[in-house]
Amino acid sequence: MGFLFGQPAVEIKPKPQPPPITDNQKWKALAPFIKKRYKTDWDIKEIAAELALADYNKKTKEWKRFSEEIG
Repeated sequence: MGFLFGQPAVEIKPKPQPPPITDNQKWKALAPFIKKRYKTDWDIKEIAAELALADYNKKTKEWKRFSEEIG
């Protein structure tokens, strides 16, 4: 309505984007769900560490396969 009455338009600022979620944050958030779902006696930190290790091993295998393909 400001443009009808000669008032300056209000500057609309975009909402700041949150920083991206790291893999460690992802595993820490997923660990309590896994502990509850599978009824394990492991600590949440142990579960998160195992998830991180499994992801690391997966990425290492993928990188090794890729490097072998390109020679």
